[in-house]
Amino acid sequence: DVSGAQRLGAVTALGACVLAYPYDVPAHVPASLVALARHSHTTSSSNGGARHAAAVREAVRATFAEFKRTHAETWDFVRPLFSSEELDALADILSAGDYLV
Repeated sequence: DVSGAQRLGAVTALGACVLAYPYDVPAHVPASLVALARHSHTTSSSNGGARHAAAVREAVRATFAEFKRTHAETWDFVRPLFSSEELDALADILSAGDYLV
């Protein structure tokens, strides 16, 4: 089983991989965002502690907020880089505001 600290480290590292390319969308970014979205509702029972669960959710939120900021103006060009399945997987987290989808 993955500890809370390991999960937080992995989410933080994956977020850094997404944000390493501001204003661009390399091939790994859509799948990375899908993987991060899976952790947007992490609970204390699924990762070993409330402190880590909150930190994991915040890391995911911060990554999506920065992705939104750097890609909002070019979303019409960026969106075709995501498959319909990837867009569906992201819909939950992206619709938490009037984001991009």
